[in-house]
Amino acid sequence: MSSKGRTIDFETARKAAAGLDYIYSLEISAIRLLPILPDLTVNWDECLDVRCFSNDKEIHFFKQKDDWKAVLIEDAPDDAAVTRTYRLPEKYKKACGGSRIIVKEYLAYDEDGQAVPVCTRLAGIRKEA
Repeated sequence: MSSKGRTIDFETARKAAAGLDYIYSLEISAIRLLPILPDLTVNWDECLDVRCFSNDKEIHFFKQKDDWKAVLIEDAPDDAAVTRTYRLPEKYKKACGGSRIIVKEYLAYDEDGQAVPVCTRLAGIRKEA
């Protein structure tokens, strides 16, 4: 079994993230889940973990020691995956414009042939009730 993501340069990742649909940021003073808009700013000094995502990919930013790292997780045609939806808490529904978050789990198979999740990423927001 192998992992799904690949490391990319932080500055390249920041630029690419602007083209995705949503941002989830875990910050010292807040948790944000918002659409990515041209005027959205990220206070990197305040952030602990950031995930920018759309239907087909996610860029996950995280700190390793004192440096920011970025991992790109993209769909491939032959991926074995399960897509799940989870109800969002009320405080996020208005800000992100939806009521459910879509999560994708990529699977690999162990030596016994059982499916095992090897990577999980955010994949979208569903607007239904």
